[in-house]
Amino acid sequence: MTLVGMGNQMEQVVLGWYVLTLTDSPFLVGLVGSARMALNFLALFTGAIADRVPRQRLLAGVEFAMALLGTGMLVLIVSGRLEVWNATP
Repeated sequence: MTLVGMGNQMEQVVLGWYVLTLTDSPFLVGLVGSARMALNFLALFTGAIADRVPRQRLLAGVEFAMALLGTGMLVLIVSGRLEVWNATP
């Protein structure tokens, strides 16, 4: 398993835990998890793009975007402004 895969799984677990502690609703935890899984249909299109873009540039761009989104979520958590609807993609 790659480091990127482990990071995505860790993010999924932390997001579920955070929604559970924020709302105490297992239904919303499942909803957040299923909303993240629903984006898998984009794999067809992203696979075609990944074949045309240099791998190192693509990986650097994806890692930068994930770091930016994670930092944004951290800022929302620390400031107390993160709502459940913010956690669903």
